[in-house]
Amino acid sequence: MKTRICDAIVTYSTLILSLFSFTSVLAADTVADVFTPADAEMALIEHRLSERMLDPSSTIVSDVLASEEVIGGDQMAWVCGNVRGKNGLGGYSQPTPFMGALIEAADGAPDFLVIAVASQDAAEQHRVLSECLSRLK
Repeated sequence: MKTRICDAIVTYSTLILSLFSFTSVLAADTVADVFTPADAEMALIEHRLSERMLDPSSTIVSDVLASEEVIGGDQMAWVCGNVRGKNGLGGYSQPTPFMGALIEAADGAPDFLVIAVASQDAAEQHRVLSECLSRLK
């Protein structure tokens, strides 16, 4: 039992460190096409993520990176980052990774599709973070 608890603590600690430092990991890999979204894109990202939060006005988005890709002739951008907000007790949750895509909507206006927002579960955070980072490389 003690070993499982220690393993869980080590796994969780490793995950938290990767969540807060994934921008430096990408910088170390010198990925040329990774960029920080512009202010208008960030506002759209924050708006769409806030729609999924318990308290939308408390949404805080951080560590956002994007990478453009052309799929079927359409240009889009994968977006990764962290999001947090107030929980049911009124305190702020820990940041969790999210994944989404900046696209052009049918009317030609830019839009942001939220693909995944991880819960506080360490395994789920790892899956979302790993999948998103694989899109940025």
